[in-house]
Amino acid sequence: MALPSIFPERFVFSDLLLSPSHKLYFDDVPAGSIKAIAVVPWQGWAQIVFFVGILETKVFVQQSGNDMPGDYGVGYFGLVDKARHEEELSAELENGRLAMIAFFVQVFLELSSGESVGQLWIEFTQGA
Repeated sequence: MALPSIFPERFVFSDLLLSPSHKLYFDDVPAGSIKAIAVVPWQGWAQIVFFVGILETKVFVQQSGNDMPGDYGVGYFGLVDKARHEEELSAELENGRLAMIAFFVQVFLELSSGESVGQLWIEFTQGA
């Protein structure tokens, strides 16, 4: 989650349109997780929800109820040995939990300071 917050602070996308009908450029959307919600039109959010819904209901569907969570029958880098990858799946779940905690910390920092994590990071690195 840090990359989408820091990346727009370092690089400028002033000539790329996010929404041609609203004349909204990527550069007009503030970096961070909270302020961007109000700037992006509802049609954009509807497209994102629709796309994720299609992925969840049509593309990434488990073959059997007995399969482990996240096993979509495509194997792991061409390997289908589930017992061998039990530890990797457990580590992936732990990393997902850590990412959720990091996201909530970013939201808390943005709400408490009024600045995005990217802006705070730039201030931190320039002040050091």
